[in-house]
Amino acid sequence: STQSTWGFSIREKMKVVLCLLAIVVSAAAIEHPVHYPMDGGKNSLTASIGDVVTVTLQGIPSTGFGWTLVSIYDESVLQLVRQDITDEPPNNFTFQFSCEKEGLIAMEFHYRKSWETDVPAAHIANLDLRVEGTTSF
Repeated sequence: STQSTWGFSIREKMKVVLCLLAIVVSAAAIEHPVHYPMDGGKNSLTASIGDVVTVTLQGIPSTGFGWTLVSIYDESVLQLVRQDITDEPPNNFTFQFSCEKEGLIAMEFHYRKSWETDVPAAHIANLDLRVEGTTSF
């Protein structure tokens, strides 16, 4: 018989199992948080295609200073999906990226006043990111 003790056919059970598996697989991307203090620093990270990298940098926007991503990178490897600043101290400048394909990315963030373009950055944060070709699940 194809009916189970609960009145569901084996085919119906398989559909439910496949739907649950699809949900688990789609939620399997790993988030990689990278935090920097206000004085910046250096980090390196390895992630997989489909992962999310969230870079958080502390700052004080009320002083006119802010963090900006200044390096040029291959957008086919890494996509910027969100950028924001928290309103409450300690203020955090957040850049969230999605890893799209294999590659090496060297990111550089500068902490400076936006109108002082001829002045060196007060602080610099560097992230060397390697995106590997396998998914994380």
